[in-house]
Amino acid sequence: MGVFSFPTDLAFFFDPNENCLVECLKSCCSDSSPPRYK
Repeated sequence: MGVFSFPTDLAFFFDPNENCLVECLKSCCSDSSPPRYK
């Protein structure tokens, strides 16, 4: 990581479109670990 490393989620949540649907990626959830929010 460089000196100016920033969280990658900042790019997605800094100024989101209010009509944009944000969901858990299918590869990041399962039956034993479902998405926490809908």
